[in-house]
Amino acid sequence: YDRLIFIRTGKYWAYSFASIGKSLHQTDDGEIELSYAVVTENDVELDRDYISHELGHGLGLVHANSIYVSTGEIRTYGDWWDNRGGLFAQIDELHKYILGWLGIDQIKIVTSGGEYMLDQRELDSDGVKLIVIPLGFYYENGIKKLILYYLEYFKELGEFDSRIFSDFEPDVNKDLVLPRKYKYEG
Repeated sequence: YDRLIFIRTGKYWAYSFASIGKSLHQTDDGEIELSYAVVTENDVELDRDYISHELGHGLGLVHANSIYVSTGEIRTYGDWWDNRGGLFAQIDELHKYILGWLGIDQIKIVTSGGEYMLDQRELDSDGVKLIVIPLGFYYENGIKKLILYYLEYFKELGEFDSRIFSDFEPDVNKDLVLPRKYKYEG
């Protein structure tokens, strides 16, 4: 097996965790490479979404963060549109591309004004699923990094994405929050 999910029983287990990608492990049969997740018996309910969250880590994905524009504050788990940020969402289109599940022909990089069409993200199709807009650069530890803003179209279909807007209550009196998922080092 490439991935293992362990389910702990008992009322005292209150958290889940997973490896980020695969790692080497010694067994009686020799060395194997796999990812793992440990969840509780309470996490197996579909409305908890922890198994898909931890599986995302096992595939090599980190948490889906957000950035508060006015302060630059980064919030872990802050992106409500991805299952490693908010609840019930499927993996976003940028991470689907990173995993090889979305073709480059389904991404449009926008560098000038215009009208652009987006296809919904929930169902399989050949349309453009992700618009990427380069916003500028910033420096982190002396390394120049590109800031990307991206857009997806949610149609609220399926078991996970149909719950996003019913669970998310934005506060219009608070700061603008942008998803922050990808940094290009260049």
